[in-house]
Amino acid sequence: MHRKPLLLLAIFAIGFIAMQCAKEVSPSNEEIQRKILLANLQEYYPNAQFTESGLIILEEEPGTGKQMENLNAAYCKCTVSSLNGEIISYQDEETARERGEYSKENYYGPTLRLAGAGTEQLGFTEAMLRMKEGGRIKVIIPPELSYYDYYDDGVEQKMNSALNLIYEINMYEVIDDLAEYQEDSLRSYSNLRYGGIDTLETAIYVKKLSGFRTDTIDDGKSVNVWYVGKLLDGYVFDTNIADTAKKYGIYSSSSTYEALEVTVESSWVDMATFSYSSSNVSGYESSASTSGDSSSSSLIPGFARAIKCMTYGDHAVAFFGSQWGYGGTGSMQDMSGVPPYSMLFFDIYIDEEEE
Repeated sequence: MHRKPLLLLAIFAIGFIAMQCAKEVSPSNEEIQRKILLANLQEYYPNAQFTESGLIILEEEPGTGKQMENLNAAYCKCTVSSLNGEIISYQDEETARERGEYSKENYYGPTLRLAGAGTEQLGFTEAMLRMKEGGRIKVIIPPELSYYDYYDDGVEQKMNSALNLIYEINMYEVIDDLAEYQEDSLRSYSNLRYGGIDTLETAIYVKKLSGFRTDTIDDGKSVNVWYVGKLLDGYVFDTNIADTAKKYGIYSSSSTYEALEVTVESSWVDMATFSYSSSNVSGYESSASTSGDSSSSSLIPGFARAIKCMTYGDHAVAFFGSQWGYGGTGSMQDMSGVPPYSMLFFDIYIDEEEE
């Protein structure tokens, strides 16, 4: 009489046990990564130290220079590897040559990293704050510390990585005030290279090297512009001059080397396709964003500002802070382009007026 309910109960019990067994043989990714991590540490880094947050210190040489602090910037180089030693990303020329991947198109210098400004992973920021100038640290950043440390309204936090990754960081220079640092650097560059010239505005210099016309270009006129773009350390990141591209080893057969057509407006602001802000936070710590309605192709503010100082047949140089360029985002693709917070230098030539 009670056989059917008992049978159903038995089937339910068997199903529940089967579900439990299935759960036991299907561990989560977090559990798998944890087991891999602990096995790796036991074999290769038995003396590794865990911080309170979960950052894993493998090797540490703090350095002897200025201490890195929250909201400071620092020039660093970083190599990222998987736990099995496979290199995922790197910044140094020696590694590139060892791997047979060296290219003059790539930038191998240190890049500027900010602590506590929302631009670095939590684990990366924690590692930097343990360091001083001249320091080196090797850490494992677990997935739970791969979030970026900002909490903007409406922005969903996402892990940068679901894996435990090894970061080896070398710190070269710590900067307390990025705005002041860039202004001082540009002033020194001006004195060293051009005997000292006045700024047009904060953190931008323009000097005419040749050209004798004093008349200006009428608003609405289009001019042909040739240019070479560099970082202050001499790395060439862009040019529309074929011979120059070949000289610096960045020539590409897929690129079109022709004059940039720029429409001159009454204000350089109307010519720039990237926004500018004189605010230290917006100008130095935020990325430049598309703004203007210019028909020109991707003119950064410093470039547009320089064009307004020139006329037909002129050759001029312009160098300026990152708020006049690509801001805190940069324009890096793979390993080439402009790193974040870069000061820029341009050689600019405007063709003679067409008859």
